Amino acid sequence: MIKHPVAVTKNKKEVYVDLVASKAGKQIAAQPHLVNLAQEILSSEDYSGERVIIERHMGRVIGTSDVVKTTDKDTIFYAKTVGSQEFMRFVKNRSYTPSHYLTLVLREEAEGYLLTAIMIGRHRPELPDSLEATPESAAYWTEHASIWEPRVAQLQSITKECPWASLTPANS
Repeated sequence: MIKHPVAVTKNKKEVYVDLVASKAGKQIAAQPHLVNLAQEILSSEDYSGERVIIERHMGRVIGTSDVVKTTDKDTIFYAKTVGSQEFMRFVKNRSYTPSHYLTLVLREEAEGYLLTAIMIGRHRPELPDSLEATPESAAYWTEHASIWEPRVAQLQSITKECPWASLTPANS
């Protein structure tokens, strides 16, 4: 792992990111300004714990979120994203929504914190078929979906059948 420093917290813990092999690294590569936003948040507070989830209203629009709450009128399907074995729930014909929120997920390590995820928008649990899935994952992803963009999906994996139907509440 190549550690790239992001910030130092108010209580002097270093936060770093693996720009090459992590989900956060991919998110930063697509939107480099996320590092500046993360620094703004991380340097202003103390953090502790094995896993820290930070959801912060930034007081201004900082970008757009690609996840929306869905309705019965939406066209829903599932596909694996590029570089992943997990299925994402997608929605067609919806627009990105402006967001004031930035979400960071940190994992404590010997040297400080590893930034494992960074995203514009509110916190969302991992996908139901992810190794990091939580009890909230299935319920959340039954009601939310990512805006469809063909370039992010493994097109051969597209299906209308919910791949995690046994994990989700009825009417997914």
